[in-house]
Amino acid sequence: KEANFMKADLTNANLAGINLFKGSLRKAVLTRTDLKLSNLYGVDFYKAKMERTNLDRANIKRTLLNLRAGS
Repeated sequence: KEANFMKADLTNANLAGINLFKGSLRKAVLTRTDLKLSNLYGVDFYKAKMERTNLDRANIKRTLLNLRAGS
């Protein structure tokens, strides 16, 4: 909980099921990162780079994510 991954390069990382409750992924690189089934409640995604990031069934409530089709 509340971990800080600010500016981290998490390309190809398997973080499935992580509990990052109110943590930070601010300016992180999340290219092909697996975050399925994760608790991302209240996580700071400000300027995070997301390409082919797997958020399947992740809790993204209270985040400021702008998800587009194909993300």
